[in-house]
Amino acid sequence: MSFSEKLKQKVKERAHYMCCLCRKCWVADVHHIKPEAEGGPDTEDNAAPLCANCHDLYGGNPEKRRFIEQNRDFWYDFCEKASPPDFGMIREIHEHLHREVVTKTDLDNALKPLYDIISQNLPLSERLQQISDVTAAISDAVFEPPFVICPECGVRYDIDASKCPNCGWPAEPGLH
Repeated sequence: MSFSEKLKQKVKERAHYMCCLCRKCWVADVHHIKPEAEGGPDTEDNAAPLCANCHDLYGGNPEKRRFIEQNRDFWYDFCEKASPPDFGMIREIHEHLHREVVTKTDLDNALKPLYDIISQNLPLSERLQQISDVTAAISDAVFEPPFVICPECGVRYDIDASKCPNCGWPAEPGLH
């Protein structure tokens, strides 16, 4: 068994979505301090918000369990005393950053039509036109317009806008 989604969410929120060791944002998961394989329970007391890197560095070392627990408790206390974050905005950013990512298999499948075109015995001009059509379709499917999140009100808006449409915060070049 593993942590419930409700417990994972609670741990992430208590840590302001940051790793309790390195303080990197957007903790991907909640890990067991004492592993399940060694009888570690699926409880909040045995849960630590860790980024993948810190989990790899410290998670498998039984001598670091107390270190992880102490840092987690310190970070929880710090977060509790700090001004509360806007969890709605954090969740939105978190979801955006952790949306489904493209894998090597996805890229291979997307590029297969290009490989097929290249291997055909067609006139060069016809192959180039087909390659152009396929790459344009891939580009349209992959790229989204860039956006900015206003530091004043948290609204997402187009990066080319000169100011936030909600609060009018001046978007200065280079701050994005």
